[in-house]
Amino acid sequence: LTIFGVPVSQPVRAVVWPCLIKRCPFKFQPVTPGKEGKRGTRSLEFLEMNPSGQIPAIDDGGFKMGESMAIMTYLAETRRWSDLWPTDAQERARVNMYLHYHHRNVREASALLIAPLFTGAKSAPDVNENRRTNLVIALSTLEEHYLDDKPYLAGDTVTLADLACYSELAQLLPQFQNLWDFGATPNVRQWCLRMSQVPYHDDVMLCNTLLGDGSSLLANGQPFPLESMIAANKEAMKRLAVLTEEMH
Repeated sequence: LTIFGVPVSQPVRAVVWPCLIKRCPFKFQPVTPGKEGKRGTRSLEFLEMNPSGQIPAIDDGGFKMGESMAIMTYLAETRRWSDLWPTDAQERARVNMYLHYHHRNVREASALLIAPLFTGAKSAPDVNENRRTNLVIALSTLEEHYLDDKPYLAGDTVTLADLACYSELAQLLPQFQNLWDFGATPNVRQWCLRMSQVPYHDDVMLCNTLLGDGSSLLANGQPFPLESMIAANKEAMKRLAVLTEEMH
């Protein structure tokens, strides 16, 4: 199994984390988002895996695919990770419900707050206002529906739903990029604390830890320096290399 991506990517993190938890051997292959040349996501080789040119993508013994949620469920199915991806139809449906909800709801966190900080991307004010509204509603939905009476998104234990959601929201926390006040959603805040105790949390969040507080940069319309991004990703890849070596 080879996973293609960069450690700072939220969807890549969502795929790497369950592999580490389940000690599923894999090789991590860095690729450059948007680049057409060798090891770029716009290269013909990469586009064969994922025609959208987005990370992550995988090559599992010649079977190639992209899209993080599809990859997560594929790996859970083929490796029989029944704790993260329940075999009971109704329990699995609850996990799947969140995975489908994620895309234009919780995922707005990256479009609104992370993309400008990591890539320098800029959007029109009305677009950002719409994204902010969507994110507020999404957090309220997590607070009042998914986490109102249970410790994790789909029940009493961690599933793929939690790994996908936390991989997105964690980067906004004070100990990472410090971009959102979760005071209005105490259930979400407590869930984040529980998720920080999941095995390999610190490893998959290393890149974000190294980058640190980005709130001042974002407020001034500035991205993280490219040198900092490269250095953080390199350190995170070194950590992954050590962990994957231990699995073989």
